[in-house]
Amino acid sequence: MGFSTTLGPNGWQPVDTQNAEYAAAVVGALGLDVDKLLQLFGDDEMIIGTFASRPLATTVAVGKEFLASDLGNMRWVSDGTQWILLKPCQIYGDATQQSIVDSVGQATTESTLFTLNLPANALGEDDGLLLDLLWSCTNTAAAKRIRARFGGTVLFNVDLTTHLVFRQSVKLRNRNSRAAQVSQGNSTTNFGPIGSVGAQTFTVDFTAAQALTITGQFPVTGSGANTLTLEEVTINGI
Repeated sequence: MGFSTTLGPNGWQPVDTQNAEYAAAVVGALGLDVDKLLQLFGDDEMIIGTFASRPLATTVAVGKEFLASDLGNMRWVSDGTQWILLKPCQIYGDATQQSIVDSVGQATTESTLFTLNLPANALGEDDGLLLDLLWSCTNTAAAKRIRARFGGTVLFNVDLTTHLVFRQSVKLRNRNSRAAQVSQGNSTTNFGPIGSVGAQTFTVDFTAAQALTITGQFPVTGSGANTLTLEEVTINGI
């Protein structure tokens, strides 16, 4: 049994806090509504666990939050019928420093530098991803190709040449469906609001688990040493 204190006619008195009838009587005497209290404050602290352990939104109090320990700071709130992503939230952020080097044509195949695994239904029908990437490379005429893909669906495909650093911002948003997205044009302009390449649409099915991979490649064998490095990755849920 658990005990606490409450203010009664004779001052503060110990009470059995596990006595449901007593608790209901106190709430009623104060003119409070149990359902309203649960709606305002929830029935417990935030739930923390892996995404696979997230309960159904219908089984928790309205306003209950869930944080997926295997998806950075990605968290949702229940509206009583479904989980709603709390946006923005960071899914991943790290100085990755993943590199490929081409000295004698050894990196002409596509190499994976980063992978983000998204469980099925991690993104809602109006949710999206914002990628903020920092690249560095040698300043040569040889092409250094950077690419992101969901399986066979290429999100962007950019060739760097006489550059030293490239900060890239890419937005992908579900468009009223977990299987229909819109994104900016596939071009080398990283922040420019105006471009000559039209918006892209995709049909990545986020009702199924998806892996976002970011890769590097030297599509043509270089005559000298070339290096391409993914210096930093930040991915937010939006």
